Amino acid sequence: MKARIDPIAIVIISLLLGWGWTELTSEPVCEEQEVRDGVTYIIPVECDTIP
Repeated sequence: MKARIDPIAIVIISLLLGWGWTELTSEPVCEEQEVRDGVTYIIPVECDTIP
């Protein structure tokens, strides 16, 4: 007995799996602006470390 999946179902499943993998493996990154000697620098930091 073979299970058959429609091609559109394969596309939807692969998109959902890709989105889920990205959500699980990527860490949220926030930006912090720092001014040194009159120059503004944008530094990427983890969102948990911002007070």
